[in-house]
Amino acid sequence: MQKNRKPGMSKVFDSVEGIKSVDVEYPVFSVNKEFSGSVSLLIKQYEFVRIFAAPVEKELGVKCWVMQKNGVIIYETDSGQIGLNIFKDTLCKDYPGLILLGKRMVKEKNGAGYYTFLIHGTDRAVRKEAVWKMIHFFNNDWIVVVYDEMSCPVSHEVSTKAK
Repeated sequence: MQKNRKPGMSKVFDSVEGIKSVDVEYPVFSVNKEFSGSVSLLIKQYEFVRIFAAPVEKELGVKCWVMQKNGVIIYETDSGQIGLNIFKDTLCKDYPGLILLGKRMVKEKNGAGYYTFLIHGTDRAVRKEAVWKMIHFFNNDWIVVVYDEMSCPVSHEVSTKAK
């Protein structure tokens, strides 16, 4: 902010208050167009995204997750998954299809694919169909994923999750 004088947003971090948050900074200029400082907003990214995602989820009957390019989940319909890193978390390592699709999401600005992961609130896995779009605002990219859980059971060929 001090150098470029442009709005910016941090990646998700644990705030001093112990809340996963993002910091949004917006420059303030005097009447003479001199840089005076900035306004800083500390936002619970989950609540921020939920405001937009919840109505879409309800209307379309789908679920959503939002990921930073480093693999950290910043929003999920299943709030227990917020903060997981799909590239590093031990839970996700049991689902190589999820990791591969996540890497593809980072490289491709939009697309569609399948992955296997846990059904919300259970220890059972299911195949999921996903579409995504990368959105850019301020200096950040978020990957917005809309998915639907397929009704077919997962076989050992699709998932490597140990039974």
